[in-house]
Amino acid sequence: MRKRARTISANMPRQRGLNAGTSFGKNFLSKKCLYFFALMLFAFCLNRIETTWGLTGFSSWQPDTIEGYQTAGHMKLLFSHWQHKYPRGQFLINWLAYRPLINHWEKNPVTLRDPDNSMQQSSLTVERLKVLAGVSRWIVAVMSLGTIAAVFLTTLYLFGDYLSAWLAAFILSASCLFVFYSSIGHLDVPFTFWYAWAGCFCVLAVKRGLWRYYIPAALCAAYAVCTKEGYSMYIVGLAAAYCILKAADEYEKTRTVKGAIRSVFSLKAAVSAAVFAGLFLLMSGFLGGTEEFITRMKFMSSETLAQFQRTQLELLRVSFKSVYLSVGWPVLLAAIAGIIYLLFKNRAALLFILLPVVVFYLLTVTRLRFSTSRYFVPASTGLAILAGYALANGLRAKQIRSAVRYGLVFLVGGLTTLYSAGLQLEMKQDTRIRAEAWVHKNVDKKASICAGMYERYGPRLSYEGYKMGWEWHSEGMRTRKGLVQVFPDYLIMGRLFPCGSSYKDDTKYKAKLYAGQAGYKQAACFRALYFYPSWSIAGTAAWPYKPDMPDEWVSPEITIFKKE
Repeated sequence: MRKRARTISANMPRQRGLNAGTSFGKNFLSKKCLYFFALMLFAFCLNRIETTWGLTGFSSWQPDTIEGYQTAGHMKLLFSHWQHKYPRGQFLINWLAYRPLINHWEKNPVTLRDPDNSMQQSSLTVERLKVLAGVSRWIVAVMSLGTIAAVFLTTLYLFGDYLSAWLAAFILSASCLFVFYSSIGHLDVPFTFWYAWAGCFCVLAVKRGLWRYYIPAALCAAYAVCTKEGYSMYIVGLAAAYCILKAADEYEKTRTVKGAIRSVFSLKAAVSAAVFAGLFLLMSGFLGGTEEFITRMKFMSSETLAQFQRTQLELLRVSFKSVYLSVGWPVLLAAIAGIIYLLFKNRAALLFILLPVVVFYLLTVTRLRFSTSRYFVPASTGLAILAGYALANGLRAKQIRSAVRYGLVFLVGGLTTLYSAGLQLEMKQDTRIRAEAWVHKNVDKKASICAGMYERYGPRLSYEGYKMGWEWHSEGMRTRKGLVQVFPDYLIMGRLFPCGSSYKDDTKYKAKLYAGQAGYKQAACFRALYFYPSWSIAGTAAWPYKPDMPDEWVSPEITIFKKE
């Protein structure tokens, strides 16, 4: 009987790493599905707290959005020679949603009055462009939910553990930078969506080895590159991570190096590479002629921000700070614990999670010599997996008292959620929104107003009937006739970027202005309510550190001066 028992035990599948089972008892299936959908509802509600931040239809307060006019204005070039600096991937998705609305509006144009009092008809107005921008934000919100689902499944199939998968998905859904970019029509979450699903299908391809996982992995990876080319090194790193994971899995089965290497260069992998190349070439305009393709390749290879001249040590410090800002210190510490744990338990899985980030840093960040928090939005998926895995194993550590175990998990989850809630509440009461309300209440529309900032980053008074002068400078504002010196009834100024002049430093005049020595008195000043160092309940746990992304875009200090 003992001999038979040993034989049965030897024939049972090992519950470790990629070989871990992922099926669950029928009695628990409905409950686990309920937990998952409750998580998705939580994520949806969190990133929908604020949906109108910087919404104009022309340009958001966050740079490089493609919502509203940015997509509508390029739709005619979508299937011809593409000219936008970003690839056409997300533009195509926006176009599918925009097209019915624009067709309807073209049949029902609006009569507008030009500055010279002539009348003309137009299918697109300010309000209609705002509707289109809102559609883009809904698309991104849905893609953020898809990203969370991909992280859930990736963790589930990577470790065979529902609790790790649920916690990883929860951490991503509550990560402050991910929530921020899930609320606007930007490209970072759409890229992360395709990147996360490519990673999920890679894990399934290794685990199950079926064609139906290899081909979708290639398609998602290609579409990710065609969404934002600047992040293409994440996909290169993912391909390398797949090779390591596949070789490690095969070696665990066969215990031969030759078999492990052969498994990487299989027919399925070769066909997947061909599918990737085909979609990439198609989306890069190759079939319409080589001119666009060559132009895009030159742009990808020559793009540089080396004017920042940061040393590698300084760049590493800034990048670490950026990673910290993207999730907050509780998740970062949990992720570090996950790295240490996997270093001893499952190095192949650890490399699969970390290698894309390392490759992106070495081949993109160091080349640009520039780093900012949004570069690491795709990396937040891996951080969430590591943190979720560490917390799940911590909850099972019976040698630690249950109050401590559960307390740590609630601390990580609670603070991470408060970071995002504080950020969303700050977006809802942005300084520029409060400045707009003050102007509406206290300033007549006949008054002259100028702002010492770019129009796309300032209060949206131009869309409310106020005559605004932008990029104001004490020595003159730029016009078609050159520099024109204007001292308006009201000045709207900000101390920090992006509220400065774009063409000349005006530091000396600003110092006099804020000191009350320039013929103006301070009428109102608006500062962040929930960011550090505000000490409200939400403020205590809001954005982890200041200044950096995105709070240089959210609630910059705004001061309104009135002419004496």
